Amino acid sequence: MGNRGPCLGALWAAAVLSSTTAALGNGRFPRAERLIENPIDSHQLAIAGTYGILTTSDRGRNWYHICEASFSLQDAYLGDPLLDLTADQSFWVGVQTSLNVSHDHGCHWDPVWRGDSAFILDDTFAFARSEPSTVFALLANYEGGGIKYSLQASTDHGATWTALGGQLPADIVYTIDVDPGDGTHLYATALLDDVGRLLTSTDGGTTWTSQVIPNTNVSDAPYLAGLHPRDPDKIFVRTDAWVTIDGALTANDALLYSPDGGQSWSELFRSRAKLYGFALSPDGSTVLIGYGDPREGAGQVVSGPFGVFKSSTDAFAFRRTFAGRVGCLAWTKTGVYVCGSQSFDGFELAFSPDADFDLDAGCLTPLLVLDQVRGPLACGAG
Repeated sequence: MGNRGPCLGALWAAAVLSSTTAALGNGRFPRAERLIENPIDSHQLAIAGTYGILTTSDRGRNWYHICEASFSLQDAYLGDPLLDLTADQSFWVGVQTSLNVSHDHGCHWDPVWRGDSAFILDDTFAFARSEPSTVFALLANYEGGGIKYSLQASTDHGATWTALGGQLPADIVYTIDVDPGDGTHLYATALLDDVGRLLTSTDGGTTWTSQVIPNTNVSDAPYLAGLHPRDPDKIFVRTDAWVTIDGALTANDALLYSPDGGQSWSELFRSRAKLYGFALSPDGSTVLIGYGDPREGAGQVVSGPFGVFKSSTDAFAFRRTFAGRVGCLAWTKTGVYVCGSQSFDGFELAFSPDADFDLDAGCLTPLLVLDQVRGPLACGAG
């Protein structure tokens, strides 16, 4: 698509490019929410956002759109899709009422799970990276006038599903994740009696233990941000917080950390903005967090500071390396991807081969500008 300009000095990119006009999709402020890089072909990228899914097979020269009706199998779906790419090169997307899969990079979609009285929340299916054919889905079931949460698993890429254990010990469950080295070791974040909890299972979801995450509740809800790739007892949790400050509903998201499997917790960072981006380096030595602005709620205050903040994981001390509005972060063996805001930063997605893009020798190279998307993904007849 020919949108590759010169690399951007990160700390001044927002000021230079803030006049760029954003293209709106579905009446919502456009925001990239997740970047997927194909681990066997870094030219193949996919973005899930408030506007559907965008894909490229030539590393950003040509981007194509997959609309909500296509991947959701619903005419009026306007939610935010949870997108993932599996080891067999299939796209999976969670759209609450179903889990859908595409084996041809987005042209044809089929449901692999669909419920009548149950639904899948935005962040509640996860793959066991150590066992690529295994996926866990956390279900919210309507029973007796309330909602109960249970887990199902598939060990054959979603062809068949098995219920695991009974009801999870929580009133609300927000996220689920799997130990990257042990497919039977599961984590979830939840609320019980309006207190945030870390739920853990060492038997594949049959039984669970619960530990308090201090200072989290329904107004400061805990979501799993990531697990250290070499030590799963090192757990990062982000909060989704709105608090009343000077009479206004104000964003107040934090990053929390446990070094010991949830026994103790500390707050690493907090901003009056939304913590949309989190990424660990492949070796786990460095962490990036990204703060942005949803631009969707009337009367909401989101004042920042915004941007990408970087720290070592040995001794946490964050410094800002990019001053834009961040929608997502991803750190692969290829490098670092930053989802920006086209309205403020002049790009929707940019890339740097390392995390030092705040230095004179570093840069962020734009890979996506929304108004240069070529159109719908080209597919065969039918």
